[in-house]
Amino acid sequence: MTNLSFALIKCTPYNMDDFIIISDGSDSENAFPRASSENDVFKFRKKRKKTGSNNWLRSPPNTSTPMRTNVKPLIKPLPIPSRRMNIVSHTVEEDFPRGTLHYLTEFVSPHHYPPTAHQYPSLDPPILCHIIRSILLGAQEPGIMNEAYTFLMKVQELHPVKLSTVPWDWNLFTEMMEKEKHPARLLFLQYVVQTLDDDFQLHVQRRSLQKCLAKSMLSCDKSFANIRDIVKWLVDSLKNVTEVCTAEYDHNTMNDHQKVTCLLQRMLSIAVEVDQSPTCSSNKIAGFMFTYVLSINSRHQREMFLKSIESTLLRAKLLDVMFQHSCELPPTLPLSLSKILYFIDHSTLLLEERSRGKEWQRWDEMLHHLCLLFFSYQRIMPEHLRTPVTERIDCILQSTQAHMPNEDLDITEADVEFCLNNFKTRTLGSEIPQTIQAKLNLLYSLFCTTIKNT
Repeated sequence: MTNLSFALIKCTPYNMDDFIIISDGSDSENAFPRASSENDVFKFRKKRKKTGSNNWLRSPPNTSTPMRTNVKPLIKPLPIPSRRMNIVSHTVEEDFPRGTLHYLTEFVSPHHYPPTAHQYPSLDPPILCHIIRSILLGAQEPGIMNEAYTFLMKVQELHPVKLSTVPWDWNLFTEMMEKEKHPARLLFLQYVVQTLDDDFQLHVQRRSLQKCLAKSMLSCDKSFANIRDIVKWLVDSLKNVTEVCTAEYDHNTMNDHQKVTCLLQRMLSIAVEVDQSPTCSSNKIAGFMFTYVLSINSRHQREMFLKSIESTLLRAKLLDVMFQHSCELPPTLPLSLSKILYFIDHSTLLLEERSRGKEWQRWDEMLHHLCLLFFSYQRIMPEHLRTPVTERIDCILQSTQAHMPNEDLDITEADVEFCLNNFKTRTLGSEIPQTIQAKLNLLYSLFCTTIKNT
């Protein structure tokens, strides 16, 4: 190490001016001159005060070697050490769930995660599986369930699960969803959807969905039986919401049923995208959902079901299937403006026998569904929802415009007006209720605006 020569001048302590570097011990031309006596030190200090410059103290020496920076390398997370896991294992053996959660919460950090079965074989089942099955789903006290859920979400935030480390399986999920009155059902559903969504978004960023957790559980190609279960639970949840609204239940119960509906719809949205063929997946799911929609016996429930669908492409396809079945001669056109006009001109009352109300109210519902279909169609094209999700961002960044179908290029405002007038004639005649007229005016405005913008 280079020897540095210092001269200490007597004055007020902790003043940087009191410490003057005379030489750095080198013979280079840039080295400071060595003081031969105490008088030279005072002369040098006096000269520096006159110039008023301290830059020679603060600036690094002029060398070609770059300065070192204190950049810490990224630390790869490790499993919780065995010594600490032994403490956790003792609390499990003593059946002390609060202690288990307390120590695990203390031990889990950005640098340490709960070990898997092969990393800590002394504990069977693995600790996260134990937290889910024995504490979250097995505890009797709501407070312990909430603590277990909070811990699981903390681990998910710091160390998201992947296909090789997921601590739950579909059989357990199915078992819990069948138990509608289980106190931890909603908490477990929230955790499951969070793990699926986090892993899905991560693999979308990597543009590789083959090893995605949702690919093994929500794929229409590989596990469509799971999609059927979700649709069934979705319809049951919708009926529960309706029962809560009509009966004297507390507000929290209704909110819980609504949360279940939204979470299940999120799972269907992932299922539409995970196979990299949104059009095929939405066609398959909508075809199965249609039979359940027919079983819903009130307009209010049907509207709640359609509004709860998160995937725009899935909602549009389901409405498309409904109108296809309501036409005596179904069209062979793809979803387009021409097809929507065809539905206006040829659709009948599909739900006539099951609906309760006057005939004009059922026509009003049909027009409402047509408006929903039009709004969904307006989003499908510009947002490239038929493009695989891993390639969609490229289309958006490149501002690629989706081309309108050829059959829509020849539609005029006169065609739209003729079709809407024909609808009035074949359905209600001259007496048109105000609500139906408002929906017809809305459809006319939507068509004309779209035609002008093409």
